[in-house]
Amino acid sequence: MARRLMIYALLLVVVGSAVWLYMRINPTEPTTHQVLIGTRVQSGESIQVIDAGTRFQKGQPLIVYARYAAPVASDERVTAQLRVTDTATHTLHQQEEWQEARDQRGFEMQLDNQTWPAGTYLVEFLRGDRVVAQQELVLE
Repeated sequence: MARRLMIYALLLVVVGSAVWLYMRINPTEPTTHQVLIGTRVQSGESIQVIDAGTRFQKGQPLIVYARYAAPVASDERVTAQLRVTDTATHTLHQQEEWQEARDQRGFEMQLDNQTWPAGTYLVEFLRGDRVVAQQELVLE
């Protein structure tokens, strides 16, 4: 009985290690569109926001990254946009539009937030006129 338990435990460790190694070698694409906010972006095969979060100090330079669930598959020339709105006053603080391109994986926008008041903001990622992802941003 103890030997059988040891074999099962060893098998579990081997399978778990194989899964972990596979995930490290083949990172998965997100299954939904995402809005990531941070101060640094790392480029590579898959762009990553290193310090992604939702709460930041007022005036801290920030980057918003709109990540597609999968690379854009067609040349439809859809207009996409990122927009940042103050949730208390419904004031639009920043908006940027772009034309999607085949194989595009995301879009990066530097926030011009140095003079924005402390508060809660909504960052929205739109494709056409439809919101596909959103994230709350709190400036303290």
